[in-house]
Amino acid sequence: MIINVSCSSLLSLSTLSSPQISPLFSNKCVNGGIFSKIEGCICPPNFIGPHCEKFTEDDHIYSEFVSLENDSDSPPSQPQPAADSSRQSSKVSIAYQYKENDFKMTDIEKCAPENYPQALCSWSSYRSNNQLYMKISERSQQQQLNYSDDKIVSELLKTYGPWDTNDAVLLNYLFKNNQGEYLLKYNHHSYHKFNEAIGNSLAFVILVHDIDLISIQLLLENIYQPHNYYVIHVDGSYENEEKLEDLFYLVEDIVGRDYMNIAILKNRFKNGWGSIGLVYSEIAGITKLFDMMLEKESTTESKSIFSHVINLSLNDFPIRNISKLENFLHTKDNLISNYIENDFPRYNRLNRTFVQCGKSVGEIKFYVNKGDHNATCGDANDLMNSINRKGYEEGSQWHFITRQFAKYIISNVKPLERLFSMKFSFIPDESYFQIAKSEWIDNNMLWFRYNYRFIPWNKQRLEVSSEEVDLLVKGHDKYFTRKVYSNDVKREIVEKLLQ
Repeated sequence: MIINVSCSSLLSLSTLSSPQISPLFSNKCVNGGIFSKIEGCICPPNFIGPHCEKFTEDDHIYSEFVSLENDSDSPPSQPQPAADSSRQSSKVSIAYQYKENDFKMTDIEKCAPENYPQALCSWSSYRSNNQLYMKISERSQQQQLNYSDDKIVSELLKTYGPWDTNDAVLLNYLFKNNQGEYLLKYNHHSYHKFNEAIGNSLAFVILVHDIDLISIQLLLENIYQPHNYYVIHVDGSYENEEKLEDLFYLVEDIVGRDYMNIAILKNRFKNGWGSIGLVYSEIAGITKLFDMMLEKESTTESKSIFSHVINLSLNDFPIRNISKLENFLHTKDNLISNYIENDFPRYNRLNRTFVQCGKSVGEIKFYVNKGDHNATCGDANDLMNSINRKGYEEGSQWHFITRQFAKYIISNVKPLERLFSMKFSFIPDESYFQIAKSEWIDNNMLWFRYNYRFIPWNKQRLEVSSEEVDLLVKGHDKYFTRKVYSNDVKREIVEKLLQ
């Protein structure tokens, strides 16, 4: 769902401070359960009750949360079980390795509310004991005629919990209620006119963490074209309604009132660095881009079909005119070319359990007191073992992907199951698209391990300054630069590289 930038839409800006969840999915259930309009509360294994409020096991589960604000391949120090062994009073022990002074104790409830460790342990054990990672995709492929969207979605919900508000928001973008059954919004069996069409425009997903109106204006003024499509996601933690309203007026001033090619996502995700929410935000944006393309075609009979989706942050900036990027991506070969950077493998991101705690992501480790030394909260290696490690390497989250690959991601059970299987991994935005690519069999696509982004790797904070702009003036093969924090440097780029 979006808010189109118009005077009438501005009246509802007060609702933007928190995600607006449609009736199909919500977080009405407790302990990591999820509410579905079709099935009611879907509870973790070992939890029952109308709202998943009752825990049925007597296991004593201890856990420790360790923040990982830096990517480290070294294992954290061994945590100690809580002193109190009663289930009712067991608590999550929090220990931070980095930036301890920045941590607010109120964030504990965000990463470990009451019984959340038990719910996470229950679902993890269920997946592990039944060897369920990626099994829904496998079964649906083997039994295509007997595997409806309804069955697939129901099995996903009962396999990949616990669920939170971010999950519910994404599910509402992807699925709809079809007379009491789940239906993928863009089912891969359904036919759309754009399936085989040749793209003649581009689509952009812009991820905004903090509203800097000048930065947004500079970016839009230098990438906006009426025939392209644009979706803006503002982090759900951003609650300055005055700035949100200013953003709508700014967009309206730049592109005018009568347009259908730019949207600001209304249902937003609260993201932490290294969390799955960053992937959710882009996938929701991709879904909205397809909505906009269909709406534009149905109301204006326009044949503006985008060929590629390009993701940007507010610290990205073009270093070539967008018309040159359009010409580049619309050559015969590039219409079927995806540019997803791979560089080198990063271990310890997929073989441990990570949860989001406010703006941080950390590892959570479990101890189960059963008198059984083999009792665990599942095998943390199950996710890694479900992936063909030889088929991919991690890389950058910033890419150019074709419309065909973008549609595959939002319409096929395999990439969706892979997405939910990675909910508790670390920095999945640097591996999800690479893994999804390795698991898609389409011999008509071309793939390149390069993303045409400039980054000054030798600089502190990797920040682009006037020095790098002067270097780029001498010649480059990139289309965007990352890490431009200064608006003055952005203006310098416009003057020296985009005129």
